[in-house]
Amino acid sequence: MRPQGQTAEIYAYDHILPLLSIRTPHFYGSFPDYEYPTRWLILERLNGRPVRRDRQDDIIPVFHILGSLHGQGKAHPPLCSQDTEHLRFPKSQIEGDPTTIKDTLAANLEELCLDRKVPEAFDQCMGYLCAAPKTWIHGDNDGSNILLHSDGVRLIDWEALSWAPPAVGLGNFCARMPASLIKEGLYAYHRGYCEASGEKMLTDKVHEW
Repeated sequence: MRPQGQTAEIYAYDHILPLLSIRTPHFYGSFPDYEYPTRWLILERLNGRPVRRDRQDDIIPVFHILGSLHGQGKAHPPLCSQDTEHLRFPKSQIEGDPTTIKDTLAANLEELCLDRKVPEAFDQCMGYLCAAPKTWIHGDNDGSNILLHSDGVRLIDWEALSWAPPAVGLGNFCARMPASLIKEGLYAYHRGYCEASGEKMLTDKVHEW
């Protein structure tokens, strides 16, 4: 694991997850590795299976849990310190430098099968995201990081934790899911978000994200 990823995961277990009702492995602590500039995390061993993207019964509950995470997380902003700078959008470890991303898109339009308007709209999208309210997002919602345990869904591997707009976390997950499950999934996300935040929000806002 990269040092920044370890910093993010330890921060998640020390400062964020204890404040949220999100099921995740129990964190017992960490200790340094004396040969490398890293730390080892001591976590609960879980017996479960990764969610399957082609199974509706697996995916819809995960949408609800992500909504709950984002709805709860916005009430707990990161501590103001150098240790949390790399967790903040738009230069957190999962997004990278926005200028670099835009240049990469512009240079690879044909290879990526993109319309030339995509790089042109990039600044507008980044402006929208930078101005949007932030919350804690998992940052790497791959199926292997979401386990179906005997008592429910558990989110694991928090090394891409970021203080970012909910749209980034939701889009990250939707991009990995079959299109046929997105509509019902967004309604489940909306329910989870509103229940956790106590906020009355139209489903149109979730679709906008």
